[in-house]
Amino acid sequence: MGKPIYRIERMNLNTGKPYGDGQHILYVNGEYESDSDIGKLMHDFRCSNADDMQLPLMKKRAKYLKKIQRG
Repeated sequence: MGKPIYRIERMNLNTGKPYGDGQHILYVNGEYESDSDIGKLMHDFRCSNADDMQLPLMKKRAKYLKKIQRG
């Protein structure tokens, strides 16, 4: 449906009311694209080359893990 995040709440189908167990489920759309922070994060998760990443912290960490022998 093109949204970045889908929030799911469990529901009692007999009563139509929330289950109330305190659980919250978030589904993140990995194909979501935009200039928002979540859009940039999804872009970076799909990148195989750290140099193509947009978020500085993700780029720095990916370079460390992929390019530096200690990583």
